Amino acid sequence: MNSSVDFAQGSSMQKRISFQKKKQPIFFYGAIVALVLVTFLGIFNLVSLLILKPLIFVLVVSFCLFLNDSNTFKLTLFIIVINGLQRRVMSGNIYYIANDYLIVLPFIPMMFMILRNVKLAFTNRVINLFVYLLTSLTIFNLTESFVQVGWGYTNLVLILLLSQVSINIFDSSFVRFVAVLGFLESLIIIFQRINMQPFDIGWCITVRNSLVINEICGSDSPRLWGSMESAINAGCFLATTIILLFYLSVKGILLIYKYFALAVMFVGLFFTGSRSFLLLIPVVILLASMRRRTSVPSLLVGVLLLFTAVTSLPAVAAALNYNSRWTERLNFQKLIGDESLAARLDLLGGVSENLTLDNVVFGSGLATKSRGSSAIDNGFYSMMIEIGLPLMAGFMIYIIATLAFSKRLSGFQFATYGATLMLFLSNLSFAVFTGSSAFLFWIFLANILNPRLESELKTNENRNL
Repeated sequence: MNSSVDFAQGSSMQKRISFQKKKQPIFFYGAIVALVLVTFLGIFNLVSLLILKPLIFVLVVSFCLFLNDSNTFKLTLFIIVINGLQRRVMSGNIYYIANDYLIVLPFIPMMFMILRNVKLAFTNRVINLFVYLLTSLTIFNLTESFVQVGWGYTNLVLILLLSQVSINIFDSSFVRFVAVLGFLESLIIIFQRINMQPFDIGWCITVRNSLVINEICGSDSPRLWGSMESAINAGCFLATTIILLFYLSVKGILLIYKYFALAVMFVGLFFTGSRSFLLLIPVVILLASMRRRTSVPSLLVGVLLLFTAVTSLPAVAAALNYNSRWTERLNFQKLIGDESLAARLDLLGGVSENLTLDNVVFGSGLATKSRGSSAIDNGFYSMMIEIGLPLMAGFMIYIIATLAFSKRLSGFQFATYGATLMLFLSNLSFAVFTGSSAFLFWIFLANILNPRLESELKTNENRNL
């Protein structure tokens, strides 16, 4: 009798679980649509901003209660990508609020995933040691800038813990979702080029006056930012998704869609005015292809095509009637004597002058040199000052060892490797380790050597034989 009751209860439980799994896509896309809808309500001033801001937080918390870890994971990235747009829309006539509390919105789904998987969040001893040392240094540096250092610490530590949780969540569907977001972000940037909205223009003028990020505020600006916080954020994200999609394997008619999407994403990247990432793409493809042992003829043809595309950028800029300064900057044959490049070299040359004993040992505090008016356009340099030289050395050894000693990869795992390499090298001109791109970098890095993915790829290969 009891066995039949247990069987009935078990069967009922399985049905509920099956029902929830079937409903998960509906919940997830419903969450995406709801967040977009709320943002549009703010754009058209249909609802008071005093209501919309708290409503966004309530919605995100509600979504996290119903979504499983896999979809909550994707929701986190979606919020990171549109957070800049939400902040601009929800700022009203002020256009830019430096310490807007909407900036912590991505932390909510991160916290849900970590709390639901506390044991998994502390499985990597190396990462745990980093978290412990970062906590100690942050307590020491909180007196410098409580809000800035507190935000920087929370952002990085949550991502480091989440990277360990992601080992049980990360899969090909997440990689494809990242690529899709890159395509959509490109469309937003292209629309911005055609018709920039008043809230974008107002934000640009305000930020230009305080942080000197953009020179021209309008659709004719050579540095567009889409839904993100700045043009360089958008450029880094698009360059990463371009590499990701480039190495994703598709067949049949999907191959046409892939190259169409790559072309659109390249246009979007061009409109961000992020010259560094345009230059880094062929470098990353060259390095990744060497890692993959691509045949020499194929490699040479690929490099030649990429070189042709890059060297034709000045002509494209001139055809689009871009200002002469931007057209000149795209001419990579004139890098010698370039003001921007000279400024970056001077920055590296003055490392010893900017370092103090406290900075070398204890750091100045997370986010003190990677955000705001004092931001340094070099992720390696800024992080070294923020966390100190000893801890920075530990991070670099861990990262380089992961990239260098990874086994021969295939499928979407190799695409992840290429994207990680792109993000790592992006630190040459942008703070990736601790900035808005930190989420993708640390998640991708944690899953390059994911044994679960390797076994899944082998299983799929065997099925195809």
